[in-house]
Amino acid sequence: MLLQLTDGTTTIILNNDSGTPTAPFVGARYFPRDPGTGATVAESIQVAFSGSNSVLKTQANIIERLLLQATTSHLPTVYLEYHHGITGNTHRSPIIGGRVTWSDERPMREVYQGNAFGEFTVIVERENYWEGPDSYLGFTMIRNGNSSPYNFISLSDIQGTMPAPLRVQMTNNNGTALATSRFYLTVDHIGLSSNEHLLAGGTATWSEAIDHDMRLVTMPIPPSYLTKAAGDEIQVIAAFTDLLASNIYLRANIYTTISGIPILSKAGNEVKPGLFDKLINLGTLPIPPDGVATTDMALVLTAYCATAGSLNLNFAQITPARNALALRQTGYNLVSNAAIVEDGEQAYMLDGSDKYGVIHRSGGPLMVQPGRTNRLSILFTEISFNASRTLLVNVNYRPRRATI
Repeated sequence: MLLQLTDGTTTIILNNDSGTPTAPFVGARYFPRDPGTGATVAESIQVAFSGSNSVLKTQANIIERLLLQATTSHLPTVYLEYHHGITGNTHRSPIIGGRVTWSDERPMREVYQGNAFGEFTVIVERENYWEGPDSYLGFTMIRNGNSSPYNFISLSDIQGTMPAPLRVQMTNNNGTALATSRFYLTVDHIGLSSNEHLLAGGTATWSEAIDHDMRLVTMPIPPSYLTKAAGDEIQVIAAFTDLLASNIYLRANIYTTISGIPILSKAGNEVKPGLFDKLINLGTLPIPPDGVATTDMALVLTAYCATAGSLNLNFAQITPARNALALRQTGYNLVSNAAIVEDGEQAYMLDGSDKYGVIHRSGGPLMVQPGRTNRLSILFTEISFNASRTLLVNVNYRPRRATI
């Protein structure tokens, strides 16, 4: 058995059947508990020691510092790392707290002429999962729109027994710096295929004020999509070819057709686009609203505008909203071969070996489900939206299990 505490810099080895534990420790008794339905697991580790009394105090204090560090969110994560054999993959579980306790029985804490032997207990509270080694899922070029090779990556053969967060690295391969500003990422587990998540748009013109009383663009939703979505909350991202008027408010809606007559089934929230926005998050809608319809449903764009006007919608993306992630870039251009990285806990810009904390996250984390085909979809915008841009995307994850 290998058992150790580490934050990536400091490591205390409590047991190592194929090597040597950290002195003065000589072994430990431990077996991971089944977490049941709890979000965390409390466990006890009995640690045997034999050696210098001063070294024992030093190492026990280091363990206490690591357990305290585990309670502080802005410090490096502390992990309990374990494998139960002499060889094999080491799994890790994030620690969120704990303490060291000493036995009241003197034979368990003997100190004699500077030497000590006995055992103490490390009580840890950890998350309810174990993570395996980092696993590579793919390296793919995507296009920022509704033309081939499209904007998604299929992620199959997900291992483990629990949902696991993705690490996504998006590299600028356009040969020029991009003034990127926002990224929208979603993962679906409902079995979407090809480009059925991308609905062709259209143009609209109106000669007087409108107040959501005119169906500007109607986009039929494929029956296959309705069957797969089955009432899930779906995020709607609209990509426009031209800038919109400054006095327009947009809304996504679901219409059904009954006896040839379009009927409003569900209205979304009204959204005011920003001054230069051509890629706009219109919020979420249940698709289909009743959870069972499989035909005659359409996504319809309406608007409030106090004057005459027009719009040109390139396409709309409809993807499951659960754990959808939005990244907002607050500084710097994304130079050629630099990347935006989302690792499940934080996001940053990566240029060579230099990291820049100019990415703000909302939503997420992006989670993949074992035993299903998952799809990662990405759309991004610069100062203006450009559907011809591409990104090279690397995807990794650590399989998660409740028990090992």
